[in-house]
Amino acid sequence: MAAPNCRGAPIPLTFHPWAVRLASLSMKLYSTPRTRSARCRWVLQELGVHFEAIPVRLSQGDTRFLKLNPYGRVPVLVDGDLVLSASVAICL
Repeated sequence: MAAPNCRGAPIPLTFHPWAVRLASLSMKLYSTPRTRSARCRWVLQELGVHFEAIPVRLSQGDTRFLKLNPYGRVPVLVDGDLVLSASVAICL
């Protein structure tokens, strides 16, 4: 399996040590429409990362989400034990 580089030429995934880890884990992206979570979703899709998009309805008092981020802000990316709640951190 190969990933394209910036010029479109395939690079074997063996050159990307993170690629095996990303492919083996199940990531969850908690998001709402028309927020900065769209940026995170776009980056994850462009990188070809498999993730589960979970819509959050803050106006309806989604308490499951508040356990991940007590401030009630989206996006939140959950990767195993790691929880990232800033869109810039997720995109890096």
